[in-house]
Amino acid sequence: MYAPEEKIDRLKAALMHTDLIEWDRLKQFSACLKRIVPLMAEVFKFKGFKHTDDFIYSGYQYYMSVQDAANIDLGTLPENVRVGPLDVSHLQIVCDLWQHFDPEYQPVAMKMLELNPSVGVFVKNDKGDEDLASMVLMTEYGGVGLLQTAPEHRRKGYAEIALAHLTRRLGQMGYMPSSNVTQYNEASHSLFKKMGYKVVDAAFWVLAFKLPEK
Repeated sequence: MYAPEEKIDRLKAALMHTDLIEWDRLKQFSACLKRIVPLMAEVFKFKGFKHTDDFIYSGYQYYMSVQDAANIDLGTLPENVRVGPLDVSHLQIVCDLWQHFDPEYQPVAMKMLELNPSVGVFVKNDKGDEDLASMVLMTEYGGVGLLQTAPEHRRKGYAEIALAHLTRRLGQMGYMPSSNVTQYNEASHSLFKKMGYKVVDAAFWVLAFKLPEK
């Protein structure tokens, strides 16, 4: 949920009166910048939702300029490692590896695999087959997300490889890469900073709990 300072009132009016959001199905608003959170409290009250600080998960939003992304160094791939796009055949492993996966989100993940840029890091195993070791996708809102590495392949630099390749791809397509990282995910914070991403601001996942009708 984003809006520059001078357009906060327009965002509020849009949220109050839009029919495009299926409010009865709403579970959360993801990655609301810190300055948007008070506005969300007003919107939730207007729409009949419960809203307290207890229902906010915090994190930070990162970004990189289009020019920097398009020219990011990809380094040299290790032996027996290949980088390539994902497809719908990888849906189950994407869902299995993603720690925040919700079954209701599976159709969205499917569409991301069908329509959006993605990167998989594939490692040849002892049998000569390829394992999907790490992955990252362009999310439904245009950011960088679902950055995950299979447990047996962690601490080998594969997430860095995946992130670098998708970052460059998005930059070359003219997109400004951005990503939202939960507060206590220290490994991801370190990785994004190492890759040259900069912090925009604190971001919050605002959960929605519908109040019972009186």
